[in-house]
Amino acid sequence: MHIKMLAKIIPLIAALGLLPTVLAYPAQVSPGLATVSNGAALKWYSTNFDKGGPAPEKAASFYNCHGTELSDFPSFEEWISFDDMWKINEPILEAVNPEYLDLIPTIREKIELVSADSQVDARLILAVIMEESTGNLNVPCTQGSMTNCGLMQAAGGSVSFNPKDPENSIEQMIRDGVQGVGAAPGLAGYLNGVSWINNGQFGNPYLAAHIYNAGCASGGDNLAVVEGSGPKSKVYASDISSRLTGWNGERAGCLASAQCPGQLRQASDC
Repeated sequence: MHIKMLAKIIPLIAALGLLPTVLAYPAQVSPGLATVSNGAALKWYSTNFDKGGPAPEKAASFYNCHGTELSDFPSFEEWISFDDMWKINEPILEAVNPEYLDLIPTIREKIELVSADSQVDARLILAVIMEESTGNLNVPCTQGSMTNCGLMQAAGGSVSFNPKDPENSIEQMIRDGVQGVGAAPGLAGYLNGVSWINNGQFGNPYLAAHIYNAGCASGGDNLAVVEGSGPKSKVYASDISSRLTGWNGERAGCLASAQCPGQLRQASDC
């Protein structure tokens, strides 16, 4: 689960009285209002939902073995269109939300809304949603030193689905993951860059995804590293890149990833 390493070091930093200067939001940025301002990151943003690279013929068995260095990951032009990506993932969204089929279009609507507000590409938002929760509105919170809730399993303070207020809660779950909560930034913040990580590649969506999951980037440009107790951090960026180029998250693609150079994962992990 994302920011596990961050969750472990927060108590230590707080005990030293350093938390406000090390991990706090900049004064001008509030959770839920973060917008991408990094010029490098804005090159990975588009509002053209029908433009993109070719989608794979078999989304279930497809896996993109690019990586593990940042320079090896797919280019922005290789991302399939948001329309194609939605078509690939819509059956999964319907399968995991049988009692809320009428809300599936709302998920798309809110992704597009938060994307426009934050300048984070809608495809990256959808990829993280599917990776974190498969789009299950009723996904449980992950309990640990920090509680991660919602469609994007965002940091502590994130909300869960409220069936009594479905549209607003769907929007808030997405905002939590994209624009951040009090405990940590979201994707927009990680695209802009954070003070506790020294990396000259801020603005790269694969690095942002890795930090979203792990809370750190100890490998520099190499994203195929295990961060702390979170083994999924080794494959997270590669999974996201594969979703952005057409994988639907099914087991066949996971098994294909076990054949990628660099031993991203074992077949037994699928």
